[in-house]
Amino acid sequence: IITEVFEKNNIEDKEVSTMEEVMGELDIIYMTRVQKERFFNEADYVRLKDTYILDRAKLKLAKEDLSILHPLPRVNEIAVEVDDDPRACYFRQALNGKYVRMALILKLLDWAKADPSIKYMVPDDVEVNTHRCSNRKCISNVENVDSLFRKDEEGNCLCVYCESKAI
Repeated sequence: IITEVFEKNNIEDKEVSTMEEVMGELDIIYMTRVQKERFFNEADYVRLKDTYILDRAKLKLAKEDLSILHPLPRVNEIAVEVDDDPRACYFRQALNGKYVRMALILKLLDWAKADPSIKYMVPDDVEVNTHRCSNRKCISNVENVDSLFRKDEEGNCLCVYCESKAI
């Protein structure tokens, strides 16, 4: 992303170790949990899982017009005390997301009704059910979905869902 988006478009990026280092510069903060399923060993997850938690103390460093977004549901990445902050937009975001999904589904159903030839399509560069993902926690290994793989620049087959290499 840094190479393909930021560098190609001359957009400045900044990497920091703590939220506090940049809290006062942010217009929007999109919080997500540290995802256990992305770790290959439990120790790394346990070490990092509580590192990035948004709380009232961190918000004291933030702009008054900051917008706090989150896909919900949360685990502990946003303290409940933040819910009453006027900058917390995530409950409205979730409600609006429901209406947007409803509108998209309606539009897709209208298209499918208008043109019965529309079918589920996979891009030409994606292989379906030819490999297995090496990440045992990947959705392709725990749910009944197609395994989808795309080759990277080095020719490695990477899972479309989690980017792990094929077995």
